[in-house]
Amino acid sequence: MHTNPGPAADKPPEGITNVTVILARVVWTLLGPAAIGLAALRIVTRRDGWLTPLDAFYAVVVMLMIACRAIEQRSGTATTVTGAPSTPDHFKRYVATLVIVAGAIWAGANLIGNHLLS
Repeated sequence: MHTNPGPAADKPPEGITNVTVILARVVWTLLGPAAIGLAALRIVTRRDGWLTPLDAFYAVVVMLMIACRAIEQRSGTATTVTGAPSTPDHFKRYVATLVIVAGAIWAGANLIGNHLLS
């Protein structure tokens, strides 16, 4: 049995006009991933241990990405990276995937930097 979610679900969201929402989108799609990638690289090369200020920075950026995604989601104009309208399920999957992938990258960077290269 297929239920129709209604006409609102079929319409693409209108464009983002709020500057805060635009900045939030830029953070969770571009700046955040770049920052955690660079931080992971630094974690590998610095080899300072597991719980350093750089590790804290990494965690803060991940939390900021989630917060920015939530800001966009609550705006009513949220879209996926591909431009499709974003649903609460998209947001939940984003958070779950980000936490798992970012955690694995962080752990891998620390394992490589603090154990394999030291």
